[in-house]
Amino acid sequence: MKKDHEVMMAELAQAVGRRVRELRLARPAPESTLTALSRRAGMSVSFLSMIENGHRLPSLGALVALSRALETPPANLLEVADQLPVSEVPPGDGPDAELPDDLPPDPVPGAFAPPAPAATPSAAELLEPVATFFRARGLGERELSELLEAARTLFS
Repeated sequence: MKKDHEVMMAELAQAVGRRVRELRLARPAPESTLTALSRRAGMSVSFLSMIENGHRLPSLGALVALSRALETPPANLLEVADQLPVSEVPPGDGPDAELPDDLPPDPVPGAFAPPAPAATPSAAELLEPVATFFRARGLGERELSELLEAARTLFS
């Protein structure tokens, strides 16, 4: 299984690299060089060369940078993925598999439910540790009020 994944990733790297090179060479002469594209994309010429030759699969950030430099949507660099072989899923497996009717109940009801959203603390609750800290150091209420007002202004 690991070998299949490695082969698939290598094929994807080759396909993306070919697509990047194809789009780069379709640009007008001064913009079609590796150097020009590497400057626009903000990456080294050697890294860009490794991508084009299929030796490196670009990260999502590098893919976005390349798509901007080539003035094309990121999906355009991945269109070639449609041509790659898909591993076969045995019948009855995968996302469309039908589950049997006689499944046992969840061992812990609600264990797979999404967590409830956390309550957002109020400004007073957020500033209370600061007030406690300054009170412990002998600041008067006036100084404390001024500091808390400055904090509210800074962090609002």
